[in-house]
Amino acid sequence: MGQPWLDIIAFSIGAALASFVGVLVDRWFLKEPWKILWGRSFCNTCSTPLSFLEIIPVFSWIYCRGRCLHCDARILWVYPVTELGLGLLLVLFVAKGIPLPFFFLAVLSFWLAWMDLRYQQLPLIGLLLVAVLSFWESTHIDTALFLGLVGLFCFWRKMCASGDVLLFMTLGLWVPLVALPTFLILAGIFIASTGFVLQKNRFPLAPPLFLAFWLSLVV
Repeated sequence: MGQPWLDIIAFSIGAALASFVGVLVDRWFLKEPWKILWGRSFCNTCSTPLSFLEIIPVFSWIYCRGRCLHCDARILWVYPVTELGLGLLLVLFVAKGIPLPFFFLAVLSFWLAWMDLRYQQLPLIGLLLVAVLSFWESTHIDTALFLGLVGLFCFWRKMCASGDVLLFMTLGLWVPLVALPTFLILAGIFIASTGFVLQKNRFPLAPPLFLAFWLSLVV
């Protein structure tokens, strides 16, 4: 770890970005993503504007005991967990000197996975940002083309949607050829496991694909 004040700043920024992305997911589904740039945050259930103490990452969920103070609607645990996770992740990235494009990629991964999991949508702008970031750090056109063909095959067999084909290609821009076998094996395991647990033939692929993607980069 670095200096304590630097860790606190890094954690605060990471947690705030996670909170921002969580709100963006809901606003995007409501086709009002621009509203996140101005106006006060509000409860998705009763639309009551939230106070300052109700929008502090991690703390607000504890302060509200996991429920809206106005209508008692349950606040999903995923919000404080991701805020805590991305906050600690940025602390780790800063301490280890990991290039920041990978942290922004982690934020985009969370956004796209959560959008697909909750609303079965993969915003094109999110996929484009992932692609653009790859040119900042490293770009692997060969694996992108290969995974694009894998995605097209899955689409042809009605195993995925058209947006998943673009996701395959976009992730391929980041996956080195040497890590491709690991990614394919892990993706197959996670997708099969998800299908077994959910007992469905069609389900959001972004969460298991992103999990396989990050593990293939680490392993």
